[in-house]
Amino acid sequence: METISVEAWISNLETAIDSAWLRRRRDRTDREGPPLGPRRRALSKLNLAGDTRLDLGALVASGSNYHVPEVNLTEGNLLRIAVLQTGAYAKAKLKSLKGKLTKQKKRRKALRKKARRLEQEARKAPSARKKRAARRDLKRTRRQAKAAGREIKSLRKQISALERQLD
Repeated sequence: METISVEAWISNLETAIDSAWLRRRRDRTDREGPPLGPRRRALSKLNLAGDTRLDLGALVASGSNYHVPEVNLTEGNLLRIAVLQTGAYAKAKLKSLKGKLTKQKKRRKALRKKARRLEQEARKAPSARKKRAARRDLKRTRRQAKAAGREIKSLRKQISALERQLD
């Protein structure tokens, strides 16, 4: 078995990856769909000669990064962005829920009005057949109004939970 240096092994590996990538790209262009984009290397080599960049990965992983200004600044910025996005999302969700609540209230009011009209119709129906039909419609309308009431209750609960979360 022959021995090979690490640099030669890495070079051979990169060549194999590049040729496999080209084969995949060629296969993809033969099929339907857009071709693959330019190849991007996910990993880069560290501690090369002349490389003066700070290895933040090792610094963060060391566990002693509590007072590193670059990391603290980045972490603070990410937290601030997350808080702002969460607040904006919660406000938009609250507005949406209030709109749904208004819609359900209008629906319940209309259904109750329709139920009152159907009650009169059922009382004043000239025949038993029309009376039965009016009662059937009345029953369905009351069921829908009750469902709207349950939806209103659920929406109010969601709104109050979201308002508590925002405070």
